[in-house]
Amino acid sequence: MVMASFSLQGDFPPASHQDWLAQLERILKGRSPDTLTTERPDGLRAAPVYDLGAAHPRAALDARAKAWTIVQRADDPDPERGHQQLMRDLEGGAGGIALVFAGAVSARGAGLSSEPADLTRLMEGVHAQMLRFRIEGSAGDLKRFSAHLGGHAEGTDIAWCPDPLTPDVLPGNVGLIADGRVWHDAGASDGQELGLTLAQAAELLRALERGGEALETAAGRIQFLLSADSDIFGVIAKMRAMRLIWGRLTEAALGRARRTRVHAETSWRMMTARDVHSNMLRSGAAALAAAVGGADSITVLPFTAALGLPDHFARRVARNSQIILQDESGLALVNDPAAGSGAAEDLTSQLAARAWAEFQAAEQAGGLNAVLADGTLADGTIKAAISAHADRLRRNVATRRQGLTGLSEFPDLGERLPQTLPFEPCPARTPALAPLRLAEPFEALRSRAEALGAAGRAGAVFMANLGGGFGPRAIWAANLLAAGGLTASGGQSFESPQQAGEAFAASGLATACICGDDESYAAMAADTVKALKAAGAVHVSLAGRPEAETGADQLLYQGCDVAAALNIILDAEDALI
Repeated sequence: MVMASFSLQGDFPPASHQDWLAQLERILKGRSPDTLTTERPDGLRAAPVYDLGAAHPRAALDARAKAWTIVQRADDPDPERGHQQLMRDLEGGAGGIALVFAGAVSARGAGLSSEPADLTRLMEGVHAQMLRFRIEGSAGDLKRFSAHLGGHAEGTDIAWCPDPLTPDVLPGNVGLIADGRVWHDAGASDGQELGLTLAQAAELLRALERGGEALETAAGRIQFLLSADSDIFGVIAKMRAMRLIWGRLTEAALGRARRTRVHAETSWRMMTARDVHSNMLRSGAAALAAAVGGADSITVLPFTAALGLPDHFARRVARNSQIILQDESGLALVNDPAAGSGAAEDLTSQLAARAWAEFQAAEQAGGLNAVLADGTLADGTIKAAISAHADRLRRNVATRRQGLTGLSEFPDLGERLPQTLPFEPCPARTPALAPLRLAEPFEALRSRAEALGAAGRAGAVFMANLGGGFGPRAIWAANLLAAGGLTASGGQSFESPQQAGEAFAASGLATACICGDDESYAAMAADTVKALKAAGAVHVSLAGRPEAETGADQLLYQGCDVAAALNIILDAEDALI
């Protein structure tokens, strides 16, 4: 049977952007659609409805779909163990290797040796010309690796990541990667990361031109490496915006936009050292977003990276998560999957404009190298701007506006952390911009609570539940306390302050948290605080924000600085050791 052709869209009347806005206003009963516009952490805005007829600049993506290169990090200081890992990675589907040498900022205390004998063992049996290599280390490390390859170096795809904070002599015949990770890891916004990464690329172009290389040839050597976190729409826009601003720069310099390679590595600053299996989900979301954004290669950090040197299982999961995206999800079958999405196109345009402004600011200061040379980075506006955004990120995490699943939200206090590989850390070079991990304050809280347990303290908070409506606040408070490694002790309800005081005295605990509904607070909260204090409580918290003064030492509520509040409770516990 032959089916007649039909147009699904033709069955519906055409609708303009104004039609959609009018429909939205009807749903909102007269309120403006702008009331649904939200501001992202980086200051960009997300609208409820987009105009698909709006003109957006298109990123210079390849004309056809292709699979990105799966890149695995090689950073084990033990050459024998590193060789075994490398062979497993290549046999398991990796098409590229990031060689992370000792002393590189990204090595984080580990890293490969570039001694000839160690490189020989690491690379034994590896067909280098079939792979892509990213070199993270000094110019000397790159030189020694090229010497190891000998005559094969000429036909091998090699790109070097020069440290953007420490300009170095640029070698010939290899790709040069402008590395955005240093800005991202220091707490930069997406716009700051892109703008400063483009500023590094401009410095690389100038250096190559001074060395006698034609600008057209030099531009063909420039590549980019960006961090991908679990903000899916943000990462999609970032990958696409990088191509836009590079195209704008090369069009200004060469008269036409040049294509480039944009690589992604999952974010170090989003990784946690507690409930580390949740990192698989964060990295999976990041890799998905990078792929949709058109990344040429993706490196997934193993889920135990924040704990130490990952073992075979953690590396295998990092590799296989990408294979699933490529082969089972079919992401590589579509070129620029986000094209035409109002949200993706608008966010890409906003981010490209923000990044271009950051780039222009660096250029107006004389270029990135001038900023580094005169100390502006260390003491001036660039570092201040990055630090300000880092502080916003920390504040969002501390208040749980941005929750960290398994750490600040729904922690597992009985977890058993997986093993990592032993190694002798080498001294890490301190960068001008110190990297951060957003989870560190809550990880420190957990460590403090565990130290209490080792010192013989219970690490528990007495729950003074009032009346019959205490449930919602008690559940919420127990989850909050667990984020600091503290357990909620007791679940019964008390009908009077005297009962709560007597039960607390019998518990042998030192701190308490009052939970109840507003009616119970109005009737008993202040007297319950007094009863608990009289029974020996050294610190009393109250869940909620009652209108009347209760005398509690602190209030725990949605939006409060959870990290600070938990530290105060732990301080009270510490004082008793």
